[in-house]
Amino acid sequence: MLASCGHMGIATAIRVHGRAFSEATVLVPLVVLSLLWQLGAHADAWYHAHNGTTIESFFTWSHAVLYAGWAGTAVLALARLGRREPLGTLRHSYQLVVAGVVIFGVGGVLDFGWHTTFGFEAGLGTLFSPSHLWLLVGVLVANVGIFHASVVSRTSDHQSTGGVRIVDIPVLLSFAALFRATLWTAFYAAPLAVDYASGGVAVHDLPFFAGVDWLNQAAQTAGTTGVLLHSVMLALFLIAAARYLKVPSGGIIVLLLWDGILTVATTGMWLYLPAVALGALTAEFWLAHARRRHTDGNLPELAYWVLAGSVPVAQFTAYFGMMALFGGGIAWTAHLWTGTVVSAGLFALIAGILSVPPPWATHRWNRQ
Repeated sequence: MLASCGHMGIATAIRVHGRAFSEATVLVPLVVLSLLWQLGAHADAWYHAHNGTTIESFFTWSHAVLYAGWAGTAVLALARLGRREPLGTLRHSYQLVVAGVVIFGVGGVLDFGWHTTFGFEAGLGTLFSPSHLWLLVGVLVANVGIFHASVVSRTSDHQSTGGVRIVDIPVLLSFAALFRATLWTAFYAAPLAVDYASGGVAVHDLPFFAGVDWLNQAAQTAGTTGVLLHSVMLALFLIAAARYLKVPSGGIIVLLLWDGILTVATTGMWLYLPAVALGALTAEFWLAHARRRHTDGNLPELAYWVLAGSVPVAQFTAYFGMMALFGGGIAWTAHLWTGTVVSAGLFALIAGILSVPPPWATHRWNRQ
């Protein structure tokens, strides 16, 4: 009897692990195609930033990359959804992916019509054009579906090896894609895309930024707001990755570098990528330290607060340091740029505390 139960348990474990492995092997190419889709969007952003109003055709090489990633994502999602085996919760995931690619496809037709009617966008109009926002919604819906499928697939895998497993890869990559997509519309103020604090030394010649008065208060407002917005979103995604997804070592590096590489590549601000790497290493170091002290995996609230607040401070301290040394100098006053770094840490810390409230607060809220 015991032997029989043991064999049944082993067989069940093999089946569960086999399903998770099989799903992951489907998800990995699906995630890769979705990343190609996102890469194409940033290639198109590069094309707009460097060519401005001189663009005269919808049929460009950047659109070819964009729609190739979209089409590949659509084909794989439809193929997976069309299989006869019971998909359970995964069916909803792939339905979301299909809904996203359909929304995007309709948006492509609308975008073509919008360009035909109103011409091609320049400057902020590129980010806030209704047809482009429609496309962004499609990307977000599809990415949420892929991320949900990745999490469900990983949850069904009960094998713990202590390292990065194949089922971790789709989770990490799809979450990184969500992070980048969430920050997409804030490109105009993104500190990794626009060097407002140096007076636009790196980007002032790009057609996208034509006519910007780099040293007036409006530019300073855009620059400081961009740092604060980035810091808050960074804190929220870091806590989600560390607390809820429990990403393995190196996961934060994937999250931050995917966002950083695509952002700096769009406007050519490669100088500031090491600042992103320093922020990622700060997060990895702190998480490794906290997990060694709490081997059960249940980190205290303070650990997440430190994670949320320290990474933006490290990243933007390095950012302004590199600007001062290699980026043409800091045009802002010392009061402004140092205060921006402190505010970035403070805003991120507040976001962290709201995401992971102290025990006394949750106890009181639950009682009420």
